[in-house]
Amino acid sequence: MNDPAFAITERRPSMLTTRRFGWTRSRVVVLVAFALVVAACSSGGWQEMPRPPIAGRGFAASACSESSLVVWGGATVRRQTDSENPSIVTIGTFADGALFDVSARQWRLLPLAPLTARWAPTAAVVNDKLVVWGGAGSVVSSDDLTDFDYPGDGAVLDLSTMVWTHLPGGPLQPRFGGTAVALSDREVFIYGGHATPGTDTSTLNAAFLDVSSLQISVVQSPPIDSVVFADRGRLLAINSLAVYEYASSTNEWLLTPVEVTAEMGAPIAAVPLEGGTRAIVVSTSGSWVYEATSGFVALQASPTIGTDAQVRSSSAGATIWDPASRSAWILQDRTWEPLPTPRRLGNRKGASVCQTPSSLIIWGGQDDRE
Repeated sequence: MNDPAFAITERRPSMLTTRRFGWTRSRVVVLVAFALVVAACSSGGWQEMPRPPIAGRGFAASACSESSLVVWGGATVRRQTDSENPSIVTIGTFADGALFDVSARQWRLLPLAPLTARWAPTAAVVNDKLVVWGGAGSVVSSDDLTDFDYPGDGAVLDLSTMVWTHLPGGPLQPRFGGTAVALSDREVFIYGGHATPGTDTSTLNAAFLDVSSLQISVVQSPPIDSVVFADRGRLLAINSLAVYEYASSTNEWLLTPVEVTAEMGAPIAAVPLEGGTRAIVVSTSGSWVYEATSGFVALQASPTIGTDAQVRSSSAGATIWDPASRSAWILQDRTWEPLPTPRRLGNRKGASVCQTPSSLIIWGGQDDRE
């Protein structure tokens, strides 16, 4: 269901049928801080964003630079109220996108991408280039609701010239819901996600993508149930058991001497701070600062969050958005401070969440309703 206050593009979504989704709305809001994001608690407030040039959606390819949010693809969801089975919904997948400039508070429509419509693709912005990979497309067989089309290709959009370059399929395996980690000003590490039906998720490969040469190098996947982040040129993975470092010379993930605290459990996310000299590791049981020299230090007043929480960081710090509780927090002096609850924002999943040095942006998403 699209809010009539927001414009819909002329591109019509391709439609398919599946289960287990709620409603999608196009209501969007942004938390604006008037100084740095760390000042948002005292000087900022939730404000509605300008009207976007694209339809509301969830599970889009979304990524954040220091000054903008970029959104491409995604899906909308609508219940078939006349259906004998009310759990059946219709999904409309998208092949369009837009960029929101935070300082100018303006949207800009992206050029048409050389990709089919899809939702839950992997995305990142590196050196002013948007990387989009994989995702889930349409249903191939109408009587098998798990038989999605899994595109195994991607594309890179140069945000300075607004020109797309297609990345053909292979050797990276098709997937949706993967993760992309920016390693430098030219390289992205892609890993994880959900495999095509019949494929063991633990066997999914991983790869480095050079956004300048567009070369993809397949490497060993990180250890199971781990989150990956970059630490001053090193690529590290953390799970509930240990911290690992990727060794390019042997294509292995090697154990480091850093011990993982027993209270951590399975981490949800790890995001870099201070240019990669530190990282924030977040799980459902708490959060920690990771430093290569001292290991893990627990943060104060860690919020209780669900597994769908999204953790973001910028040069100004870190934030958490938990759709289940409609709550947001900002990290100040190693203590999580709650932000005001947005009144007009439901407990939506799959929203595009972005943190810049001045703002926390939550766009789109899907209300978690049965």
